[in-house]
Amino acid sequence: MTRRDLRIGAVLAALAVGGAWGELRAADDLRVRAWVEPGPTVNDAEPFALAVAVEGAEVPDVSIDRLTGLTNLRVLSGPFKSQSSSFELRGTSLQRSASVILRYTLLAEGPGPAEIPSLEVRVGSRTMRTEAIRIQAVRGRPGAAAGPQRHPRAGARDRQAEPADVLLRAECRPTEAWIGQPIFLEVVLLAAGGDVERFSWLDPPSLEGFWVEDVAVDPNAERTRAEIGGRPYVSYPVMRRVLVPTSAGDLEVASFTGQIQVRRSTGDLFEDFFLQGRGSIAVRTTDPIRIRVKPLPEQGKPEDFSGAVGSFRVRATLDRREARVDDAIGLRVSVEGDGLLETARAPSLDAPQDVKVFEPKTTGSVSAERGRIRSTKTWEWVLVPLHPGEVRMPPVRFSYFDPSQGAFREVREEPGSLVVRRGEPSGEERGVARGAIRAERKDIAFIKPLRGELSERGPGIHRRPVFLAFVAVPLLALPVGILLGRHRARLRKDLGLARSRRAAALARRRLRAAERRAARSDGASFHEEVGRALVEYVADRFNRSPAGLTYDVADELLASRGVEAPLRGRFRACLETCDFARFVPESRAEERMADVLREAREIVTALERSR
Repeated sequence: MTRRDLRIGAVLAALAVGGAWGELRAADDLRVRAWVEPGPTVNDAEPFALAVAVEGAEVPDVSIDRLTGLTNLRVLSGPFKSQSSSFELRGTSLQRSASVILRYTLLAEGPGPAEIPSLEVRVGSRTMRTEAIRIQAVRGRPGAAAGPQRHPRAGARDRQAEPADVLLRAECRPTEAWIGQPIFLEVVLLAAGGDVERFSWLDPPSLEGFWVEDVAVDPNAERTRAEIGGRPYVSYPVMRRVLVPTSAGDLEVASFTGQIQVRRSTGDLFEDFFLQGRGSIAVRTTDPIRIRVKPLPEQGKPEDFSGAVGSFRVRATLDRREARVDDAIGLRVSVEGDGLLETARAPSLDAPQDVKVFEPKTTGSVSAERGRIRSTKTWEWVLVPLHPGEVRMPPVRFSYFDPSQGAFREVREEPGSLVVRRGEPSGEERGVARGAIRAERKDIAFIKPLRGELSERGPGIHRRPVFLAFVAVPLLALPVGILLGRHRARLRKDLGLARSRRAAALARRRLRAAERRAARSDGASFHEEVGRALVEYVADRFNRSPAGLTYDVADELLASRGVEAPLRGRFRACLETCDFARFVPESRAEERMADVLREAREIVTALERSR
């Protein structure tokens, strides 16, 4: 027997009888420590990792209630838990060590000192504390790539992904304006070397000092190619707004901050096909934009000026040129051009005294075209001529301020003249001289010819149940509407809550799509759709990306919400069945599809009940 065989035998003997001899020893003390990666100096445009590790021979369950008291830092995601254990042979004793690490993704809110305070870590029934960590945050360089935030995946290689180069830029046109002059704000996302999977805003500014009008934008449909510094980018417009300054002075469009998740190819065909490449998260902030706003001059300001700033023209038309006395004639006046007309009043209309004028009906529209704001506002008057003859309508006047000339302007349009003819008399009026008095058939019409007291045939309408119900409905609908509005506002602010609320509905919709594929005997697509429904249900419920959900990560997430082990086992078994059936043709028997679909639906229903 060689010396190597003797060493192997000693190891096996220690493993076999170590429990009886009491030689499987480890220190009973637990150690907790925290650190940041990559180091104590971070960039306010790049997320970084905070790791909290508990080490010892046996590490019970580890948790942190909440990260509070952070200085100049915000939490983007986490915690993500990982566990490991190892054995070391020392002489004839075998010593075991284990560790549990909780990782968070943080971001500096701005340059300057930052601090992570001492954290309370619950280790089983004990409470341990970490040392405080002081960090120095520096200003991010424009266009600097963010450090990759790795998503744990089954079979992923232990190497760093190349960072995705993304930019976020804001532009205002113009940057010097008058009060009331529209300013076009556009924020674009530029990405090079990867596909943008997800984009979200982080605390968008309130834009104080501006009246804001949102403009619809479709990033995917409107994406274009751009070149910056000789490098090609894909440009996605992510926001367009019309800003109208309401006060003079130096105003600022504060910085917009966005979180971008980018997927890029790794060059490995296996990893690109099965793991959809590698994802990285970047946080980008636009530069603040200063806008100088000038007050409108008082000299030369027309009395009928109502706040329209831009360049406009006016059109006035009558719906007919001939009418009779007491006929209704329509006068339509439209003002259109570059600028906003939200506050503009109706143009001045000096109608003749023998024409009765009713209040106009107002309509309007606003559109954005190539960075220009186009507005149209229309007023429709009803005119009634009172005497025959030719009525000449005076010009319609509209005053506005022209920012290109820095002066007030007035545009006019003449509606034209109207010929009014005498109206034809009715049959009874024919033959009656002008000014003659006609006697009516009866001067009094008796409502109740019979004598006696009047009595009600039934209760008054205000006492009837239907009337009372109609009165109570608005009183009950008001608090319901307020609660519904607050709930919708909360869902708009809390994207994680919104995803969690609609997780079950989306999962059932995907399972219905899988059922249609089963009817076409498309086994591979059916099992792929069922597996996707289960994975994305967990991703939506926990506000996670589905690209990084492995069996173990999904199991840990469900366990953190108190889902029992048997249900988690059914969830994992159903996923494994779907993955196996996608690549093994013999497992795609049609008779098993109904069982898989029923099991998936029961799992989603059971997970909803376990909330």
